[in-house]
Amino acid sequence: MIAAIYLLDLQLPRTLPLLSFYWIPVLLAATFASPHQVGLLAIGALSLGVASGLQLGMFVHPDYSLRLIALAAISGLTLRLAQERQHHELSLAVVNSQLDATLKALPDLLFEVTREGRLLQVHALQPDLLIRPAEEILGRKLEQILPPTAVEICIDAIAEAEARGISLGRQILLPLPSGERWFELSAAAKHPAAKQAATFIILSRDVHARKQAETSLQRQIRFYAVLSRCTQAIANSDCQQELLKTICREAIVTGDLRMAWVGFINRATGMVEPMAMAGEGSEYLLGIQITASADSPYGRGPTGSAIRTGEPYWCQDFMQDPNTEPWHDRGFKFQWGSSAALPLRCDGAVIGALTLYAGTAHAFDQEIQRLLLDLAMEIDLAMERFARAEREQEARHKLEISESDYRELTETIHDVIWRMDAHDFSLLYVSGAVQRLLGLSPDMLTGHHISATLAPDSQNWVEQLEAFREAVAMDPAASQSPAYRMDELQQRHCDGSEVWSEVTTTLVTNRSSGRQEFHCVSRDVSARKQAERQVQWLACYDPLTELPNRALMQTLLDQVIRNANREKTNVTVMMLGLDRFKTINDSIGYATGDAILREVAVRLRRYLRENDVVSRVGGDEFLLVLPGTDAATAAELCERLQAAIGKPFEVADQPISLTSSVGIACFPVDSRTEQDLVRMADTALSRAKRDGRNRLHFFTPSLQLEMARKVAIANALHGALERHELQILYQPQLDASSGRLVGAEALLRWRHPELGEISPKEFIPIAETTSDILPIGEWVLQQAIRQVKHWLGLGLPLERVAV
Repeated sequence: MIAAIYLLDLQLPRTLPLLSFYWIPVLLAATFASPHQVGLLAIGALSLGVASGLQLGMFVHPDYSLRLIALAAISGLTLRLAQERQHHELSLAVVNSQLDATLKALPDLLFEVTREGRLLQVHALQPDLLIRPAEEILGRKLEQILPPTAVEICIDAIAEAEARGISLGRQILLPLPSGERWFELSAAAKHPAAKQAATFIILSRDVHARKQAETSLQRQIRFYAVLSRCTQAIANSDCQQELLKTICREAIVTGDLRMAWVGFINRATGMVEPMAMAGEGSEYLLGIQITASADSPYGRGPTGSAIRTGEPYWCQDFMQDPNTEPWHDRGFKFQWGSSAALPLRCDGAVIGALTLYAGTAHAFDQEIQRLLLDLAMEIDLAMERFARAEREQEARHKLEISESDYRELTETIHDVIWRMDAHDFSLLYVSGAVQRLLGLSPDMLTGHHISATLAPDSQNWVEQLEAFREAVAMDPAASQSPAYRMDELQQRHCDGSEVWSEVTTTLVTNRSSGRQEFHCVSRDVSARKQAERQVQWLACYDPLTELPNRALMQTLLDQVIRNANREKTNVTVMMLGLDRFKTINDSIGYATGDAILREVAVRLRRYLRENDVVSRVGGDEFLLVLPGTDAATAAELCERLQAAIGKPFEVADQPISLTSSVGIACFPVDSRTEQDLVRMADTALSRAKRDGRNRLHFFTPSLQLEMARKVAIANALHGALERHELQILYQPQLDASSGRLVGAEALLRWRHPELGEISPKEFIPIAETTSDILPIGEWVLQQAIRQVKHWLGLGLPLERVAV
């Protein structure tokens, strides 16, 4: 091009120099050539410009030198532009390489979608996690691929990402070829190029294992509750039939089971007879046929097998187990997914079984099996206690006939039998089982005072027996039948340890001597007492941090407020939450998260006074109660606490930094009740997190108004459909080029008679937290379909209506 300009310059008249056009090729070269090529081109342009000026005789022209200087300046600027373009291209290549490496190393599924949910790109390091192969889903919309529920969640995530830039934490359940799996979504808006539609990047993480672990943990907690409540019922029950009914009822109410029943074997007929039952489908037990015989198909099921073998039977897939085939029709009707049968014993012999039915397959994992075995052991103990009571009655009856028969009977019982004088409390007889209980022989105790066997905390039992004896003497009805009482005592073992014993004491009159005697039966219940103490501790304390839990904190806070109300002092309640703590659990692991929570508890207690109280009330939330502290002092303490938590945590030689947000409510300024103070502090914490985290926020009346409006909207929303307050507006969609109507968008609106127009941005999130969103969504869809049908009947050429 430069050469052509030069030849043209030689042919044209001298009065029309083309020097000013030599910079055009140079500038064009800056868009594609290298800096070296641009430099050579600039030198050539300058050289030809000088030559053209000499040949045309215009080199001495006053303006010609200025034009050469301008050409040189333009060439230099062009060279600089070429260098910057080359630098940007190299930087872009590095960034693209890094992005490509990141995508290849990313284990999560990555999708690029449009606002309408159409898939543009798919990245899957694990293709087996895709619901279909990538080539089959590219270009399709989400509703053509995913279940409706998952589509709705994805669209909501896209909408949130469009509004806020990012959406985190939403979960969907997908039916993969390998089975159903849970995924957690992260969506972010992708900034579009000029005149291009916005798109969104969605990361889908496989959280199925975590979801299963959470479900299993929740189920274990419920079964812990079953064990605790049944243990309490066993301790307090004095009727076998009522106890069995209570156990079945608690298993259904607390244990996430569909049915539970207890059956005892009839030794005469060999058939299992139901003794207690609870749950859906329990009526079928009235005509059930179950035997313990292996020769009968009715004896090879869970219950018959457990009774026959004396071992628990875990049927993890009820409808696929061939041994349960005679009951498959009932299992299908009542939706039994799995079953468990635990043999029940009394005096070492199997007398029946406790059978449980769950609604899902594989519901009885190893931990739940252990809990159920503990429950069965507790029931065995109760059955033995009831049987022992019967034996004791029989023993007392035989005692009237012969002392020798009584001694022979007591020697065969594993529990310790005591006889002692009802007035001086000297031991008259001790059974040989005392060797197992206290490590002492009967001869070492006979003749000694009963207090020699008691621990210091149980020495007052002698006084209780004296009061019991006097009360019986004052009661005329006591002469009709022997009076008895049951106590739990701590007794001293010969090795210095203490043993918990359950002692049943009966006051009788010896027919031979005519004196009053206490007949006692003692049983070692140390294991049960230890379990009860553990359950009681777990009911009040957080096992991870050993801080008071929410239940105990409510009691403590109530006491602090009563004292403050009486002494006219202030109380500050702080709700402290760790910022983005969930990210640590998801990325580093729950063991690391647990270690951090324990260290946070240590740091909080280090900065608090002796009368201050701190508890863990949630996953990463701590409630602090500061008696006698005003707002200013609380703010200073909050800064110190946040600074302490802000110091890196050394976990497994890995420093981890965290921040915290704090919500503060004050007594009596904000409220005078414990529940309101905690709620206000929690509300202030939520605002602190919404305001950017790593800060504190005091509860204010504006927060109260915001909470009150949300409550008012939630209350008003319930029944809005019945009151015909909701309506749908349709926004037409036109083809931009032809103006033709191609579709419409259904928009939900709400006008309340008192609250007025309420934005969907305000009431839809509230509806999603209640049960109102489901009927509203169904109503909107039905109304839109009716409207579309009406329009189509009128001949409107609608291609689609978006709901």
